Amino acid sequence: MNKMYNLTSSLKQGLLALAFTLFSGLIYSQTTYTFNFTGASQSVAVQAGSYSIQCWGANGGTSAGGKGGYSTGTITITSPTTLHVYVGGVGTAVNTTGSSNALGGWNGGGNGSCNSSYGTSGGGGGGSDVRTTQNTTYANRIIVGGGGGGGSVPGSYGYSGGNGGGTSGTTGTAFGSYWIGQAGTQTAGGGGTAESNSTVGSGSLGIGGSHVTTAASSGWTGCGGGGGYYGGSAGGAVHSGGGGGSGFIGGVSGGTTAVFGTTAFVANPVTNGNGLVLIKELCNISLIATGTNSNGAICSPNSVTLTTNAVSNYSWNTGASSSSIVVSPTATTLYSLSATSSSACTASAQLTITVNSALPNITIVNTATASSGICPSRTVA
Repeated sequence: MNKMYNLTSSLKQGLLALAFTLFSGLIYSQTTYTFNFTGASQSVAVQAGSYSIQCWGANGGTSAGGKGGYSTGTITITSPTTLHVYVGGVGTAVNTTGSSNALGGWNGGGNGSCNSSYGTSGGGGGGSDVRTTQNTTYANRIIVGGGGGGGSVPGSYGYSGGNGGGTSGTTGTAFGSYWIGQAGTQTAGGGGTAESNSTVGSGSLGIGGSHVTTAASSGWTGCGGGGGYYGGSAGGAVHSGGGGGSGFIGGVSGGTTAVFGTTAFVANPVTNGNGLVLIKELCNISLIATGTNSNGAICSPNSVTLTTNAVSNYSWNTGASSSSIVVSPTATTLYSLSATSSSACTASAQLTITVNSALPNITIVNTATASSGICPSRTVA
């Protein structure tokens, strides 16, 4: 019986140790907010700190649709903030001999149209972005992953949509050079071209151009442009591919925006063509020195107070274990801290305090011989 109790007790201790290990791992993990396509705006309330953002735009419609672009960067938030997230939807496809629309993906994808038996036309993919204000006018976007242009598949003709992303998306391929879907850039949407029996829409801020058939004659078709910072234009005539929308990283630091096929491009983990946004809390803490001059220095033997925005488990290189310490260095000294950040992970920070030499004592000696002053016009050394 005693042996059985010892065995059971050891098993319990092992399970408790395992549970503690798993629980500890959860405590010190960083939070990642994942936003998949829903067809509506989404939001997240975040605390002050730094966050990395990754955005993938949606693909254009059909298997020949352009790929959505990739954008990433870091945002530093100084007070509690709500971020608004818009995840683009993949463009749809249509193959109809009567006039009909291939709807563009949500969040800016342009429509394609099909009035032909030559093949299937696709709508443009929607862009994915993060905004500081919820709106429908594409203002206040801090980062954008451009959407891909719609493509077409045979029947008789097949042309690919342009890829989204980068400072400029790429153009679609076309039946004729003047019907190419143009890419969106950082300053303008792709420009459309006129057709006698249809309208080839230009891209604009956030929105890809749409192709609209205006006559019943067969053959006048086109694919929608991708949404983005600026959208691509629609392709025109016989299913020409739409242009890709541009990416944008103007509201983040250390940003990169890339189109499919380039070295900076990261493949979208979502494989159904819709966009994706990931927001991850970065593990970081900061140190603040109080009592230094404007150059971050003190004069010996003055003291300085070091404080941190970390929340627990303070470990200073001085041996202290509190959130704030007072130090009196006599020479320039590097102070470091390891602690748990507000995002529940362990981070470290360093701060150098520069120590200037003590100022010399200055004595003023009056060499005048008169004890009560001097006469007018006399000088004193």
